[in-house]
Amino acid sequence: MRLIPRRWQEEALAAWKANGHRGIVEVVTGAGKTALALLCMESVQQSGLADRFVIIVPTTALMDQWLASLQDDLSVPDDDIATYSGDGVPSEPHRFNIMIVNTARRWAPIVCAGSARPCLIVDECHRLGSEKNSLALDGAYVATLGGSATPDRDYDDALTEVLIPALGPVV
Repeated sequence: MRLIPRRWQEEALAAWKANGHRGIVEVVTGAGKTALALLCMESVQQSGLADRFVIIVPTTALMDQWLASLQDDLSVPDDDIATYSGDGVPSEPHRFNIMIVNTARRWAPIVCAGSARPCLIVDECHRLGSEKNSLALDGAYVATLGGSATPDRDYDDALTEVLIPALGPVV
């Protein structure tokens, strides 16, 4: 891995591991949530905990960012990565599966069910608090990580009612 973790990322990674590889990180935009998620993914890969990854993002721009990060920072080969969006879905899941939220509502549970040890990463997890979007969180994941600058939405109880049960507490 090419990433050198910052102190807060090391502390967050340790807290996430101590919480059974589950949790939500509340970090300001641009501070390195994706880098932390890559560190978490590397950790579960090295330990053999997970054999498949489902990464849920809200936009095509973030899907492209994740694709580049997997390739550049984790050296994941192209044929190990699948993308799911309104532009299409692959014929079968890959080791790393990046999904736009709207597509993930249907496909994340299916990709999860096809793996004995799936790991879920949710970028901008506050967007999955709605009834429809929360469908993307269904599944029996061995590890979960949500990232957001604002996981606690002012207008509802999605953090406590949806996100924490699915992803774990704020770590």
